[in-house]
Amino acid sequence: MVLKTFDVNDSFPIKVQPLTPESFAKFGDIISAKHQIQDSSNNSSSANYGTAIKIHKVSRITNNFNNAPSNIKPTANFNIFRCSPPNHLITRDHHNSSLNYLSKVLERHPYSSQTFLPMGVDKSKDAYVVICAQEGEGK
Repeated sequence: MVLKTFDVNDSFPIKVQPLTPESFAKFGDIISAKHQIQDSSNNSSSANYGTAIKIHKVSRITNNFNNAPSNIKPTANFNIFRCSPPNHLITRDHHNSSLNYLSKVLERHPYSSQTFLPMGVDKSKDAYVVICAQEGEGK
């Protein structure tokens, strides 16, 4: 896929909010036992002789590659990315202790959904930021 670049001289700040199933819903799913156990609309059941809760159907897989110009055959799949913080793109504003992150890349997924599975973070360190926008937002 050809990458398209944009002039970011007129960039604007984006306020960071917690990544939750509700805040990410229009883009895909968050698999978070904490959030999904609290959501009474989720279908769950007891498992492992009462020592676990099984939360059913925590992430949908949307794959519309049959509509893509590439004619890639659609398949259901999950890929795992283990990411490291882009520390070279993060600066700290010492006046108000805020962090600033310069985003250099945004991806498009016009034919498939995304699922995020937070896998733990040391809360004493800066964490991961997911930037999402509907097509046409932020212009």
